[in-house]
Parts: sequence; C-alpha cells; structure tokens
Amino acid sequence: MASYNLNDESSRILQDVLIADPALKFLPSIKEAAKKVKFTGSGDGRPFLPTPMKMTESSAALNALVAASASAVATDRYGIDLQDIEVNTDLATLFLESVLLPTINGKPFNSDPKMREELSKMELHDQTSLIRRHATGIYQTKDGRWYQLHSSMNADPIMEMMGVTNQDVSREEAIKIWSDKVAQWNSAKIEKVANEEYRQAGAVCYTPEEFFSSEQVGLRHSIKCYLD
Repeated sequence: MASYNLNDESSRILQDVLIADPALKFLPSIKEAAKKVKFTGSGDGRPFLPTPMKMTESSAALNALVAASASAVATDRYGIDLQDIEVNTDLATLFLESVLLPTINGKPFNSDPKMREELSKMELHDQTSLIRRHATGIYQTKDGRWYQLHSSMNADPIMEMMGVTNQDVSREEAIKIWSDKVAQWNSAKIEKVANEEYRQAGAVCYTPEEFFSSEQVGLRHSIKCYLD
C-alpha cells in the first residue's frame, strides 16, 4: 500500500481502462485531449476512504473523461488548442458525497423543516426521516460479525422485519436503535431472512480472506482464464 498512489491509479483507469477500450469507440480527438490530463490531490496520494472500491480513482477518471471530451469539442468547434486539464482527486471524492455536504444554519440541509417539506414532494417513503435513513447501515450482529442492513428507497420491509416503528429521533438515537436490533440476530439468520423472506438487499460483511476465497471471486477468475 505504501507505493500505491491515487493520482497514478486515476491516470491508469482513464488511459488503460476507459480510453483504451475499443468498445467505447472514442474519437481520436478525445484520446489526444486525454493525454493532457493531470491528476492532483492533497497528501501523499494514499487512499483516504475506508472502502475496498476505487471510489476516488473512478470518480476522478470519469470527471477527467468529461473534461477531455469537452476540450475536444471546443477544439473542433472553435479551433482552439487542446487544453491542459487538472483533476483534483480530493474534489472528485467530495463530488460523490455532495448531496450530504450542504448545511443550513450549521445543520444538515435535510434537517431544515422547509427543505424537508420540499424534499417530501419528490420521495414517496419518507427516507429523509432519520429512523428510516439509518435502516441502511453496517451494524454488528450477535455472533460478532458485521451486517450491511439495506433498506434501499423504502424502509418499510426492513422496519417490519426488525420491529422498528416510525419515530422522531436524532441521528445518534437512530443508529443506536438499529444497532441494538441487529445485535439480536446471528449474521447468517438476518441475511437469510432479509434476502429470502423480505426480498431486501443486504449481506454479511466478509473479511478480505473470505472475499477472495468466495465462490463469486473464484468464478470471476475462471471466466477470465477462459476468455484469455
């Protein structure tokens, strides 16, 4: 991990995964524009999100692709030179969480009564409610495992399954309610009931060793070897 660099990996995803993919059929002008992309960010380039997925790198590469396409269009339309493009990986990461960042009077924007009134017009299941929102989260089970509880866009099935009612609570109170409920279940049982009886997404969290030895990963490697 010490040698891993977010900026380098963002560049690799842009050039080797996106631009080089023949199925995407990028115009030569876009490929040339992509050569002028530079990735920057604060710190030493090490990942700072606690996730096994390359969220920062993928977001940065996709934003760079948009910028390269815009540069190519501007060159074609206005005859200007291809532009130098700089993508800040910190900002590309914050972009993914942008809906959670705005505040009103120092509090999350969706806790403001007027904003919640407006938001309620476009969502059908009151997912702005804190007790319903935190029906999606990672909580520890009775046997010491961790489970990704997932309510998707409608918390009703999970709330029925877990015996949680609608209530006006703080973020901390909501998390405790759900933590206490999940702690009453063994991991295999809650996954089975949620998936098979209530048809809800959610899964037991694997350790890295469990993930890499899983049937899904083994199948992926088998397919890759077959295609190679």
